[in-house]
Amino acid sequence: NTQEKIAGINRSMQSYLENGIFHCYPGSFIYVERTLLNGDIRKGIVAAVDLEQYDYSPASASSVRATEKTVTERIPPRVEIRKDAPIELPHVLLLCDDAQLQLIESVCCKKQQLPLLYDLELMEGGGHIKGRLVQGEHLVCFTEKMEAYGDFIVHKYQDSKKIPMMFAVGDGNHSLATAKACYEDVKLKNPGQDLSNHPARYALVEV
Repeated sequence: NTQEKIAGINRSMQSYLENGIFHCYPGSFIYVERTLLNGDIRKGIVAAVDLEQYDYSPASASSVRATEKTVTERIPPRVEIRKDAPIELPHVLLLCDDAQLQLIESVCCKKQQLPLLYDLELMEGGGHIKGRLVQGEHLVCFTEKMEAYGDFIVHKYQDSKKIPMMFAVGDGNHSLATAKACYEDVKLKNPGQDLSNHPARYALVEV
């Protein structure tokens, strides 16, 4: 049944952790380049987004918002899968309004200086993907660019009556909404506690 399948998924994840399949890189981002079948290359930064800054409701004024209607009926089944999962494996894309190419490109131009973590073909015609480690001075540089991007958005939309949106969820919104639901449940069960460092507060995304 469904619960047995979910338990099997969690056991597999736990075995991956126990067998040392994954490596941990604290305080870092991952710069990725995905080569599509048509030859185009999609560049991105894999990072954690603060779910306090995300709201999928239609009237949302948060920094991170959905680009499509969120079907709330889809969330509970996903919560059942996610709530006890020991590994974060989402597919969420955040889109940024960076016409000046100051954000991702600030890392791309230095990619040869970044340690290569993986370089492989994806299954089912998914193309090719490379991942490079962003840490140290490169991480500081990207963080500064991110802060400048936030200032740029505020300035660009200063005449708007609405609060500007920093990032739009381009794909995987229901996955992010599920992460938000799990986090809200943690807050409900831990009233008054400081959850600023709780792992449930954050979700992995690709910017």
